[in-house]
Amino acid sequence: LPGLRAGLFLLDLHDFQRINDACGHSVGDQVLRETGRRLRAVLQAHVAGGHPGRGTRRRWSRPRLVRVGSDEFACWLPLWTDADDARRLAQAMLDCLDAPFAIGSMRLHLNGNVGYVIGTIDQPGLHRGQEWLTRANAAVQRAKALGAGQLVAFADEQLSAMVRRHEVHQALERALHSGQGLR
Repeated sequence: LPGLRAGLFLLDLHDFQRINDACGHSVGDQVLRETGRRLRAVLQAHVAGGHPGRGTRRRWSRPRLVRVGSDEFACWLPLWTDADDARRLAQAMLDCLDAPFAIGSMRLHLNGNVGYVIGTIDQPGLHRGQEWLTRANAAVQRAKALGAGQLVAFADEQLSAMVRRHEVHQALERALHSGQGLR
């Protein structure tokens, strides 16, 4: 669909492994289910509040929420409007974590980071889903580097920085394994 504007948002739960380690995986699973419920409510409010996909019956035009990693959720929003709207949605995704998670007798406090990319389906570099996910991941990694509770929109330099870090890491691994270049 040439020219279709869309947004992909990644929410990474900050320090989620600590909950699994300290409280057990069953508690972690309940936190993930509740996070999914909260995010669905955010998306429903976004659609009800005037997202252009409201009321349409076309499958490709409806927002989607999926869990993409142990502690990451992705939100796909086709028919996207503008950068300000994207920032408001990203902030609402973070805000939905503000209320404590009541799991049994525990009240758990979480926060996260959001990285997102907005563009058009036919935009160079955004033809496949993996390209969208790579860019959103670069943005969420930048948000995590800034500290918990941050949101970041994708910018090209984030992807090149991620590639550079990977190249440096690989060079260090090769040096450690070969012993060359070490004193």
